[in-house]
Amino acid sequence: MRDLLFPSSPPLRAWLRSAARVAAVAFSAECRAIMAMFEAAEPEQREFVAGEVGCVLHIAPATAMGRVGTALAICAQPRLLAGLDHGQLSVGQARALLDEIEHLDAGHASAVLDAVLDDDPAVELEATPGELRSTVKRAILVHDPALARKRHEAAKRTAGVYGRPLPDGMGQVVIDCTAVQMATALAAIDGRAAAMSFSPDPDTGPDTDTELTVGQRRVAAFLYALGCQRTGVQAVLECPVEQAADVHAAAHAPVWTVGVRMPVAVALGLSDHPALLSGYGPIDADQARALLPTADLVKACVDGRTGQVLTADRPLRARTWQAADPDQARALRQALVEMATSGGLKTDLTCEGYVPSEALGRLVDLRDVTSTFPGDRTPAKACDRDHRLPYPLGATSEQNLQNTSRRWHRAKHTGWHTSLLDDGTIRWTSPSHGVYHRKPQRTVPPAIPDGTTLPPINDTG
Repeated sequence: MRDLLFPSSPPLRAWLRSAARVAAVAFSAECRAIMAMFEAAEPEQREFVAGEVGCVLHIAPATAMGRVGTALAICAQPRLLAGLDHGQLSVGQARALLDEIEHLDAGHASAVLDAVLDDDPAVELEATPGELRSTVKRAILVHDPALARKRHEAAKRTAGVYGRPLPDGMGQVVIDCTAVQMATALAAIDGRAAAMSFSPDPDTGPDTDTELTVGQRRVAAFLYALGCQRTGVQAVLECPVEQAADVHAAAHAPVWTVGVRMPVAVALGLSDHPALLSGYGPIDADQARALLPTADLVKACVDGRTGQVLTADRPLRARTWQAADPDQARALRQALVEMATSGGLKTDLTCEGYVPSEALGRLVDLRDVTSTFPGDRTPAKACDRDHRLPYPLGATSEQNLQNTSRRWHRAKHTGWHTSLLDDGTIRWTSPSHGVYHRKPQRTVPPAIPDGTTLPPINDTG
C-alpha cells in the first residue's frame, strides 16, 4: 500500500542501499590509502603520519590518529576488507566487529569472524552493529571464557576523565571507569545531593521557578565535592588600539593561564560579542561578564583592524582592584575603563638567550591560543615554545617563536618544517612534500565609538 501511495519509495530504497555500499567501498579505500602512506614512510616518520592524514582530511590530529589506528587494524583483517568491498558489511558493522576483535590474537580473531560471518562475502549481513557486538561477545566466550576477564583488566588501564563541549554554553565531563565504580560514584553523588541544602539562584526573577531539578542538584553536589566553588578566574580583555601599549612593566610578570577572553567592550556592557572560554570555546556575553567580579584582569592590546595581538600586560589581581574601593562594582568599572582608554608604544621583547622572557612568552601564548600545527587544539599553555628557525640561527623573538605541542615539535626533527607567511599564517611542509596551512586565530573585537559614555556596572557585579 505504501508503494502505491509513494511510488518513489522503491528507487529511494535502492539509492539508500547504493549509498551505503559506496560508503563501505570508500571506507575500505581510505583504510588502504592510509596503510600505504604508513608503509611508505620511514620508520622514524611513521609516528607522525597521522598529522598528514589530518591535514589532508581536514580533521584534528587526535582524530586522525584514531583513523590511522582503525585503518591499520582493518587492513590486518582481510575478511573485513573483503566484506566491505563486496557488500557484506556496512561501515558501522565493520567498525563494530573491529572494536570487539582488535585485542584478540590473529588466530582467535579469525575464528570469531568465521563464527559470525557467512563464507560468501557477497551475502549481506542483516544484523545491526549492536546485535553484532552481542554475537561477537558470545563467540569470544565460547572460544575462550578467560579472555573476557583479560580484556576487562586491560580496559581498566584506559580509565580517564575528559571534557566535551555541548551546545548552548553547556559542557560534559566524561569519566571512563568500571561498571562498579560508575554505580558507586552515582550513588555517592545522589547521597551528597540529598544531604545538601540549596539556596535559590539570585539571578532568577521572582516569577521563575527556582527549584533545582534532580540533575542540577547532582551537578552542584559533584562540583562542591571537587571544590570547584573555590576555582579562580582570569579574564583577558582585548582592547582595540592603533598602537600597542608599553610593556616595559611586564618584563618580569609571572606566567598566567587564560580562563576567559573577551573584548573590553563586552566587559563594559557595550557589546554582546561572544567571549572565548579556555577549554570550551565561544560563550555568550552574559556568561563572560558574570566571571569578572572575582577575576584577575589582563589587558591585551590588539590591532583594531586585523585582530592581531600586539601586547599583553601582566595580570591585575582581583584582590588589588577589589581592595581599592569598598564598592566592588565601582572598583571593577574603574579598572575596566582604565584598560579601555590607556595606550602607548610597542616594545621589542626579543631575548638574547634561548628561553623567552615571561613577557614574551605571555604574548606568544595569547597570540597563538593553541598549538600551531593544523587542527591541533592543544592549549598554548601546554605547548612547547618552539623556535621556527632553530636557535641560535633564529632569534628568541615574537616572529620566530610558535607554540607547538610536544608531538609535532618532535615531528620537526623527522623532516617536517615550518615557515611564517606575511599574514601570520604558518605553513607546514611534510617529509612527503605535502603543504598545509594554519591560519592565525584572530578576531577583530568591537570598538568603543568616540564619545561613548561608559555605563555603570551593576552593584551586584
